[in-house]
Amino acid sequence: MELAILMLAAGSSTRMGRPKQLLPWRGETLLRHTIQRTEPIAATARFVMLGAHREEIERSIKDLKINILYHQNYSEGLGSTISSGVRQIVNSGRFTHLLIALGDQPGVETRYLQQVVDAAARAPTRFIATAYGEHSGVPALFPAAYFPDLIALDGDAGAGQILKANPSGVLRLHPPAPIFDIDTPEDYRRHEGDQEHR
Repeated sequence: MELAILMLAAGSSTRMGRPKQLLPWRGETLLRHTIQRTEPIAATARFVMLGAHREEIERSIKDLKINILYHQNYSEGLGSTISSGVRQIVNSGRFTHLLIALGDQPGVETRYLQQVVDAAARAPTRFIATAYGEHSGVPALFPAAYFPDLIALDGDAGAGQILKANPSGVLRLHPPAPIFDIDTPEDYRRHEGDQEHR
């Protein structure tokens, strides 16, 4: 498997009121923490997509072993950001699979990401997605046959619509612990106390 990992961190953090990528988390920043969770995964290449607050965020991660991508039109939404990222990744090399994760989900453990990759190795033509109740979402792993569908995304509609359109091709995994996003100051305060226990 020629695996690329794409960490999405281009958002403007409007609801947070400051760049959430730079929030303190377990002795690091939130984004450094989520990137480091991918480092033990055997990937051909790792990428992080930046947009808003690019300069200061890039400075905070420049020592990590990850390729930094930039999406100028990040304000167009998640679908546009995924499209730009996949296009840049496809142009940089030949990959058989792409794992998409979010930079604001610090509860995602390395062991769960490894489970996603292992599932793809056993079922290389299937989507591997995270179960959220009745819905499927990221972290999710896509085979190369669906890279054009990812590139075709636009606006704020994310990769979930591809999963929804191909239900028979989706293998859903249940993470060992609930996955949460850090979007607002309330989210951050709610989960900040969990840090020393994770």
